[in-house]
Amino acid sequence: MVLTLLSVNIGQPARLVYEGKEVITAIQKYPVQHDLQLTKLILEGDAQANRLRHGGPNKVLSMHSAEHYRYFSKVLNQELNYGDFGENMTVEGITEHDVCVGDILTWGEAVIQVSQPRPPCHKLAKRFASPQLPLWFQETGFTGFYLRVLREGRVSIGQPLALMERDPAGITLETVNRVLYHDRMNMELISAILAVEALSASCRITLEERQRGIDNDTERRWIGG
Repeated sequence: MVLTLLSVNIGQPARLVYEGKEVITAIQKYPVQHDLQLTKLILEGDAQANRLRHGGPNKVLSMHSAEHYRYFSKVLNQELNYGDFGENMTVEGITEHDVCVGDILTWGEAVIQVSQPRPPCHKLAKRFASPQLPLWFQETGFTGFYLRVLREGRVSIGQPLALMERDPAGITLETVNRVLYHDRMNMELISAILAVEALSASCRITLEERQRGIDNDTERRWIGG
């Protein structure tokens, strides 16, 4: 797997008005060239407006594939810039099809680990004035994903990103997305996903409820950040 880090993006909460209503969001992020300190809770210069839905130790970084930008640029019929989907890292050579929950990567001085797919947020719809956009993320599986930080350190666009260790279970993010949004009650896959120790707490709760026969409007909970 050859990974290319195309953009490192950070942002602060800002006012967004959609259909006459105001929402505060940090979904718009902008590329930076300088070194940043990455800790187990935050990337320097970055922030989340809703800490209940975003951020925390399992969602310190978000990553999106440049391939998805090319796809959604055609769907939305507009030019898109890296960071427009609110991701911290825009990459080439890696998608949800390739990445497994628990995979460990190195980036500069830091070591990071894939924790879960990134739930498509309703603020994407407001950001692009496209109510169907979160659903399109679900249907395609082009969601991006979250990572936790195992080792803190200085990082930047100029430092290499590389796969250090593949999780032995081999549960891809594509598989997790399929269970979350399509094959919702596949108990065999749910059990396999839950067996991955690196799975985030929020995703684990959702799937454990499915095991118990509870399926309480999961899409709203996952999209609602």
